[in-house]
Amino acid sequence: MYNKKRRDVIDNMSGKPVTFTELEQKFIEYERSECDGGRVLRGYFGGFSKETAFPGRCNAAREYVKSLLEFIKETKDTTEKSVESDKERLIRRIQNEEHKQIYPLLNHDYDYATSVKKMYNPYTLNITNQPTMGGLEGGIKGSRKFLDAMITDRFPHANAVAGITDVYTENARKNKIVELTRKEDAKLPYPSFRKDYPECMYPTKGEYSSSYFARVGKCPTKIKDKDVCIKKGYEWIDEEKPPVEINQFLQVKSNEEITGENAPASDATPPPPPPPKGTCFKPRFIYVNNRADGVGTMNGIVPSSLSDIRAIAPDRLMTVMQGYTVAGSGLLPCTEEFTSGNVNVGINEVTPPTPSRMSFLLGLLAVAVVVRVAVHGVVRGQT
Repeated sequence: MYNKKRRDVIDNMSGKPVTFTELEQKFIEYERSECDGGRVLRGYFGGFSKETAFPGRCNAAREYVKSLLEFIKETKDTTEKSVESDKERLIRRIQNEEHKQIYPLLNHDYDYATSVKKMYNPYTLNITNQPTMGGLEGGIKGSRKFLDAMITDRFPHANAVAGITDVYTENARKNKIVELTRKEDAKLPYPSFRKDYPECMYPTKGEYSSSYFARVGKCPTKIKDKDVCIKKGYEWIDEEKPPVEINQFLQVKSNEEITGENAPASDATPPPPPPPKGTCFKPRFIYVNNRADGVGTMNGIVPSSLSDIRAIAPDRLMTVMQGYTVAGSGLLPCTEEFTSGNVNVGINEVTPPTPSRMSFLLGLLAVAVVVRVAVHGVVRGQT
């Protein structure tokens, strides 16, 4: 008693990242099908039109499409309101070279609200008000997909792409901002950044589309040449010179300088200036792992949100501040070139202390035991 072909077309859209324009076109066609465009039905119903024969289905389809159009308009208006502030932020980022501080910028800006709207709204999930068995079946399927997103399925999902799945792509101005932001991301914080922190160990795609790096300090390097340091994209800081007055006070002149003996001729070529003294610093980053991780196979929005709350407990914050990795997030090591030390670890894991730290603790414990035994022996001797 319902249009099976039309139902299949709508079912195939369920739970997939489609544009709002596609949604609008599909459901306008659905409305035409339900109301039948005034076409007369033959046979059992004689000369009645489908709209006359099934007035409830036609009215339900019209109400549904009206609700869809209002939803799309609200999303458009919300996006348009945010475009101006997004534009100002992009200009500020380009001027301040913020791509050197945060990478990738698009991951940092991942819009969970828009992404959820695109993936799990009732129209994409095919939860309709169609008063038929097909409508009931579609609603049950859509509800199950919504529950899976809330409880078991990771979000962002494996096919997520920052700047696409979380953006209202029908807005041309928003698309331009995303395009320019992606160009900023292509620059990298420094040329060898992805060699130091490869995608295979510090992912930023798919389920990690909202994970990113943030600069938190700097590491001294062994580079002594200023030009080499700058070419690598690092920061060179010149050695501070003491004030002239202090130099004059501390300067001790030799006899030759006082008498003028062995002074170079006035036309002699002056010696080349010494190379600049200073230190080359490499940017240091923290990796923020925002992949949805809950408990066991329950990695949906609700369990992963509870896990995020647990991750900011005071004991875990102290662990991260001490330089360890918690649940995949943490301060990255200072290295001249990439090493495997203190790498990204799995869910709810903490990188164990280094051997030197452990040795120090064991040594301290041994000293405490020896002191205690010695004091105990002295006390016994006195008694």
